[in-house]
Amino acid sequence: MGLLESIYEIRSSNALFFFEFYSVHATIVTLYSLHHNDEVNDNNSLRYLHVYFYAILAVFVLEALPRGWTHVQHQSDANQHDKANLFSRLTFYYMQSIVSLGYKRPLTINDINILPKESETQHGYEQLNAQWEDHKKDVQTHNNKADADHQKPHNLMRVIGKAFSGPLAIMISIRVLASMLQFLLPVLIEQIMVYIESDESKDELPKARGVILAMGMLTVSLTVSSLTNQFFKKEAELGLEIRNALVSMIYRKALILSPGSRRSSSTGAITNHMSNDAEKWTKEIVWVLGWIDVPLEILIAVAMRMSSSSSHFAACLTCKKTQL
Repeated sequence: MGLLESIYEIRSSNALFFFEFYSVHATIVTLYSLHHNDEVNDNNSLRYLHVYFYAILAVFVLEALPRGWTHVQHQSDANQHDKANLFSRLTFYYMQSIVSLGYKRPLTINDINILPKESETQHGYEQLNAQWEDHKKDVQTHNNKADADHQKPHNLMRVIGKAFSGPLAIMISIRVLASMLQFLLPVLIEQIMVYIESDESKDELPKARGVILAMGMLTVSLTVSSLTNQFFKKEAELGLEIRNALVSMIYRKALILSPGSRRSSSTGAITNHMSNDAEKWTKEIVWVLGWIDVPLEILIAVAMRMSSSSSHFAACLTCKKTQL
């Protein structure tokens, strides 16, 4: 399916990637369970399952490999980001050609073709300008009906939030998930210490438990690293998109200013809005999302600390009762 799809699409399907990823891991668990089950005597079923595992693993590897050899990709004028499959985007492999080319010679503007369509100025400007026009109409309608003491001011932050609510929601989800997963590492380390310090003999200890805990630590570390990198990538792209949209709106407004408005808004003030105020979005947006991320991490840390203290307190009570 992945091969047939690559003939007609410029990139492989994310749904197929996740399906094959899930199938590989589910088959590994099934094979492990069957191999350690003494009641299973059907060798043909195991043989067929092994064949299926190697087949789905080969398909998954081919699906994950970066592809640029298909006819539809050669004919497409899409940029490298849009052609890259999910694995290439997660590992940033699609940028390797730019890095290799920059190592050989200085890059030009025509060489850099890796930004997604959403990062283009026109896309962000159309989104923000549409929301701004709707916002102005709502404010004007409200102010026409309200008295002088209840006039509604314009709120650019709210407009930006509505215009880019989708990317902001994705960024928040990625950041929250990464923050929650990073607290799994201490839990896994604690479980490994419990496993090592167990009173059971080495022959009685389930080796699978130790392997699962070790693989769990590796998986969590890789997942947190990947999510963090994707968060900073999304943050850079969204900050650039908002900055470009704001600069475009300021420039468009400067072109249609009336002579009276030009007296109150100097060229220096307009330039300052473009060079300083709009530019802050490329650097400060990560701190805006910190209002959600930081309290969540504090709550999780406090909850884990209280849970640990409660378990130690319960253990002390148990020891005290035993002594009595």
